[in-house]
Amino acid sequence: MFAKKLPGQTSFVALLVSGLWTVAILFVIILGHLTLVFAAYGMSTHSNTLAELEAYVPFLKETHLYILAGLAIAADIWIFISHRKERAYKIER
Repeated sequence: MFAKKLPGQTSFVALLVSGLWTVAILFVIILGHLTLVFAAYGMSTHSNTLAELEAYVPFLKETHLYILAGLAIAADIWIFISHRKERAYKIER
C-alpha cells in the first residue's frame, strides 16, 4: 500500500512543501528588489515607473509591490543576521 522508505529518505510531501516555499521566497525577493529599483529610478527621473512595473505584473497593484519591497528588505536582514551567526559559530569551533 505505502512505499517503504529507507532511513534518511524524505517524503514527497516534504519535497513539495520545501519546493513551494523556495519558489515563494524567490518570488518575494526578486519582485521586492525589482520594486525598489523601479521606485528609486522613478524618484530620480520624476516619473511613475511603478505603473510600468504594474503593466508587466498585472496581478499585483502598487500597494502589493510596496509590501513585497518591505518583505525583501526583511529577508535581506534575516539572511545577513543568519550568516553572521553562522560565521561566529564557525569561529568558536
